[in-house]
Amino acid sequence: MNYRTPGDEIIEQVTKIPLPEDIIVLKDEYHDYFPDYCIECLIQFNEKDTKTYIQAIRNNPLYNALYVDDNDPKHIIDSKIGIWRKTKNGYSFSKLDRSFDDKIYFDTVIRKLYYLGGSL
Repeated sequence: MNYRTPGDEIIEQVTKIPLPEDIIVLKDEYHDYFPDYCIECLIQFNEKDTKTYIQAIRNNPLYNALYVDDNDPKHIIDSKIGIWRKTKNGYSFSKLDRSFDDKIYFDTVIRKLYYLGGSL
């Protein structure tokens, strides 16, 4: 058996924000590009949990209220910590260190969180 950490657990580890219990994991895929890999996860939130998660993002020390994402690739943060920022339809989180790449897009309109991460 090949074990890997589920995508929702990785999201919690990366963002330091617990996911609500009522989420629905729509997609959790691992793609092996030996020696590199990619993890894709798509999560559906209900309305109540969307509001709770938005508040958790805004209260998170990694949230920068002054920084608005305009989808420019140069705004990927080169750090081991990462940053949350406001987007047109919700929030995004990015982190890039020398070995792993983590990106999260939380669309608060359709209440879906998309995670893409892996090795470079």
